[in-house]
Amino acid sequence: MKTLADIALDHFCLLMFDGPLDPDDASTLAQAIPGYLEAMTESERTAFSAAAQRAIDLLLAEPDEDGYTPQKLVSDEQRAFLSSAAAGEIFV
Repeated sequence: MKTLADIALDHFCLLMFDGPLDPDDASTLAQAIPGYLEAMTESERTAFSAAAQRAIDLLLAEPDEDGYTPQKLVSDEQRAFLSSAAAGEIFV
């Protein structure tokens, strides 16, 4: 679980100390993604895919009693990423 812990730590530090992503931070993190995905163990890949599926389930949940549903806020690109991650296709 080392790689997932590294990813979590990077993002915690970014959120806690740097505030919103600026273009340089986003670029650095984006460039690190392929290396993170490649370094993941099989159990990390399974955990990552399961987390993506949980996110999809949450986003596609029925609207609450007030009619709110987060699926209106999800872009097609975000939905495609989550679907690819949930299916494990992101690791191929």
